[in-house]
Amino acid sequence: LLVVALLSGGVIAWPSEAVACAPPRCSGEWAIPWDVIDDGPVPANLGGIVCSMRGTVDESSVALEDITTGTPVSVPVSLSAISDHVYLVTPTTSLNPNSTYRFNGDGCVNRTYTFATGESATLPATLGTLTAAPLTVGALHVATVEGGCSTVVLAGQVQVSLELSAEAQPWQGAFIYSTYVNGNLWEPTESLVSEPVPGGSWIGRARDLIYALCDWWGQDPSYWGAGPGIHSVVIRAELPGHGIILESTELLIDIQCVSVPTDTSSMGRIKSYYKD
Repeated sequence: LLVVALLSGGVIAWPSEAVACAPPRCSGEWAIPWDVIDDGPVPANLGGIVCSMRGTVDESSVALEDITTGTPVSVPVSLSAISDHVYLVTPTTSLNPNSTYRFNGDGCVNRTYTFATGESATLPATLGTLTAAPLTVGALHVATVEGGCSTVVLAGQVQVSLELSAEAQPWQGAFIYSTYVNGNLWEPTESLVSEPVPGGSWIGRARDLIYALCDWWGQDPSYWGAGPGIHSVVIRAELPGHGIILESTELLIDIQCVSVPTDTSSMGRIKSYYKD
């Protein structure tokens, strides 16, 4: 599927604005599943909890409890490192369906996460289909190394979203998502110190924003984005603890920032259509 978006009009000068920032203390700590992300309950045959913790971490740093009845019941777990600061916490006994659990991760700070389980579900073999929203052209905050942590650029932007297959839907709260553009991991941020949504992208889970800089002359190449033209996009989803990595259907998007009108209230004529 090819999504083509064309823009026509005049020329506009767009100022570049650097924004200073400072990293928050203990940033980047999270856990999946986590009811805050509102993806619903996860199957009771969950492979494990993925958590990002900083500092000195070992099995004494984590605890899992069944709090369904109001009286916490400890659940034994094992801990293994996935990557730098990211760990897999695996229950060594089966989780109960239709129950509420509390997970404590004591990294840089002690944080508590809760999540709910549903019935066990069949492990998925397919992920789903990517769709694209129409092209928009406008201001976008992106990370920069040019004297600040963030800058505002003029960019053509296409948001892609994942429609999960029926067999993948029960697992949406357990997936760790990543986006690939032209075969390369796509992980922009709006600031050097901002973090992506836990287990997702800079705009959310199961969706991403692909952009191309429109006013690129003299700009830092680190935030040019994907560049104008046709790009292949897929979203992958991992189920840690089960050894499963699934990939969406491929979506081709064509972002063309031909020119930008001087009147920003009328951004010229934008055409969006689909080709097989």
